[in-house]
Amino acid sequence: MDKLLLKNAYTYREGTFHHEDILIENGIIMKIATDIHDDASRIIDLSGALVSLGFVDVHTHLREPGYEHKGTILTESLSGLYGGYTHLVAMANTSPCMDDVETVRKFKESIQRDGQIHLYTYSAITEDLKGQTLVDMPSLYQEDIVLGFSDDGKGVQSEAMMKQAMEQAQKLGALIVAHCEDERELKPHGCVHEGHYALKHHLVGINNASEYREVERNIQLVRETGASLHVCHVSTQESVALIKEAQKEGLPVSGEVSPHHLLLIDEDI
Repeated sequence: MDKLLLKNAYTYREGTFHHEDILIENGIIMKIATDIHDDASRIIDLSGALVSLGFVDVHTHLREPGYEHKGTILTESLSGLYGGYTHLVAMANTSPCMDDVETVRKFKESIQRDGQIHLYTYSAITEDLKGQTLVDMPSLYQEDIVLGFSDDGKGVQSEAMMKQAMEQAQKLGALIVAHCEDERELKPHGCVHEGHYALKHHLVGINNASEYREVERNIQLVRETGASLHVCHVSTQESVALIKEAQKEGLPVSGEVSPHHLLLIDEDI
């Protein structure tokens, strides 16, 4: 019998942190308690280390197919594995785009061959992320690796198109994962937040409204359709406030933030 004893682990369970030991037999956790004594064949001292459930990243770019010069299913899933992640969900902005059943099935074959952890994908919302024609959402959502729909990299500019997508998603029980960017608010060559840094260095700024106005629109569409919405890479305080208010209403709305948006501002450049 293969027995592994992890000593002095720092764990998070049932809402609190603990210092405790973990006994594993044949790959199964048998006991978690303070100061376990056992004749395990392997004992590892984890003082100073955190033991956690596997992490899940719902917004990743595996780059394959089409952008293998940036990364592959193998390299990116290995990166996830060594970072403590057990599940990754890939965005649809590959080449070809993840917008039809054939492409999704080829992707599934690739992850079955090269994936090192559990891998899934979103389908695009619109064909080739162009915002003009909805994908065949019912057919795509039948594929077991498709967890929702996202045009990440492009905001769906048409309110009517997004409402149609949300109506279909609600019927399917699928998630809409939205890159929120109102292109009417953007100026050519915008490259940094529209603030003191941009003014000082004569750079074209990007205003907060370009994000939060589309967040606001999409949350209103949630009210109208009942669809579930997840907002990608939130970077403005107005968007955070809108999401919090939607959650207070009981709407199925969530959001995420990237580490650089969470920890840095334009004046840190």
